[in-house]
Amino acid sequence: MTSASTGLLEEWLKKVEADATQALQNMEPKEKAKQITESMKKSLQEEWEKLRARLKVGESLEIKDICSKDKTWSGINLGPTGMYKVDLCKGVVELRYFTAGLKKKDESTRQTEVENSITETQWYPRCLVGAVALSEIYGDHCQLKEIVDEISREVEEKLRTHWSNDGTVIKKCEGKVDGTTLMLAKALLHDQIEQWTRENRKPGSANAWRVRMPWHYWQTVCKQGALASKSEHERKKHYLQENKDTVGSFLNIGSGSDRAQLMEELIKEEDILTFDDLQTVLEKSMSNGAGGTATPLDFSTIMKNLEGIVEKNK
Repeated sequence: MTSASTGLLEEWLKKVEADATQALQNMEPKEKAKQITESMKKSLQEEWEKLRARLKVGESLEIKDICSKDKTWSGINLGPTGMYKVDLCKGVVELRYFTAGLKKKDESTRQTEVENSITETQWYPRCLVGAVALSEIYGDHCQLKEIVDEISREVEEKLRTHWSNDGTVIKKCEGKVDGTTLMLAKALLHDQIEQWTRENRKPGSANAWRVRMPWHYWQTVCKQGALASKSEHERKKHYLQENKDTVGSFLNIGSGSDRAQLMEELIKEEDILTFDDLQTVLEKSMSNGAGGTATPLDFSTIMKNLEGIVEKNK
C-alpha cells in the first residue's frame, strides 16, 4: 500500500471531523462516525459534480488551441485519427485544469480563469476525483500516452502562467494522494462515473461531446494492429493497463515508484476498501476514547487500521 504526504489529507479529515463535532457533540460514536463518513462522501460527490458539469459543455479557447494548434495531428483534413486525438486531448486537458484550479470563465468569451475560492480542504477530494475520473473516462483509450507526451509541457507552462503568484498550486496533488483514500474515492465514484461515461458515449447531441466524440472514433482508431481481432472488453482492459502511468504523471498523482502502485490499485475491478470499512474504523477509534468532543481523532492510527483492512482484503 502506498503512503503519501498527509498534509492535504489531514486538512480535509480535520475539517470534516470538526464540522461533525460541532453538529454532533452529544452523539454516540456510531452516529458521529456515520456523519463524518457521509461528509467525506459529500465532499467527493461535490467535486465530481463540478467536473461532470465542465465535461458537458465546450472547452475554453485556451484548451482548444492547446489541442489543435501546431500538433503532429493538426491540419485541415484530419480524418478519424486526427479528430480522435483533438477531442481526446480536450477532455484530458480539462481534467488537468480541474486538478490545477482553472476553469472556463463563461460561454461568451471562453477565457480561462483561476479558481481563487478553492479552500485547502477542497483540494484533496479534487485530486482524488481527478484521478478516478481520468482513469474511468479516458483510461481505456488508445494513443493517450502519445497525446499526453506531446501536450504536457505546453499545458504545464500555461498552468504556471495562470498561477504565477503561487507556483505550488499546480502541484497540489503531487505526492499527496495515497492508495487508501484513492480506493475510498474509487469505491464511492467508480460505478456512477462508469455509468455516466457509458451513457454519454452513446450517440446523441445531448450527451457530453468530450466523452461521446472520442468514443465515436475509438471504434475505428483503437481497433488496429495486433488488437484488431480482440473484443471491445479486451481492448479496453489492455489500454487501461497501458495508460496507468500516463494518468498518474499527467495529473501529478503520486511520484516515483509509488505512482505505479497507486495506478495499479486504481484500475483493479474489485473494491478492497469501502466507506463501511471507514465508518467502522472511525467508530472503533471514538469508542476507544481517541475521539470524542474534546480530543481530535488520531488520524495516523485510523490510516494504519484502514491500510490493515486493505492488506487483509487483497
